[in-house]
Amino acid sequence: MIWMDFVAALFVALLLSGVFLLLFGWSRPGARGGLFDVIFFFVILFLTTWALGVWMTPVGPVVWGAPWLMFLLVGLVVALLLAATPAGRPRTRAAAVAQAEADQVAATAFGVFFWVLLIILVGAVVARYAW
Repeated sequence: MIWMDFVAALFVALLLSGVFLLLFGWSRPGARGGLFDVIFFFVILFLTTWALGVWMTPVGPVVWGAPWLMFLLVGLVVALLLAATPAGRPRTRAAAVAQAEADQVAATAFGVFFWVLLIILVGAVVARYAW
């Protein structure tokens, strides 16, 4: 059961990461794209899908011991929330400087958010299987 939940969450995270990063070109606020954004998006999506997928009441068919539809629905909602970042380019030099400063603050906030959320999600997965 643990392994099939892991595989289901991994499959959904890989599928949705590929769709959102390749088709929509997502990058986190304060960044310019790159490998770190891919890793950030995938790790948050994978752990959130796994944690919420095992804690929520399963819906849909169970295939090979895992409720695939639940993992897919959770992953889709999380991917949409992560991808819902405003996009826009500044029009003046002063706006560009203000945007650069705001991007610096956003990058720091996302770094803190990432590590705190990572610890909480790993704790939720461990707690579910230890329960």
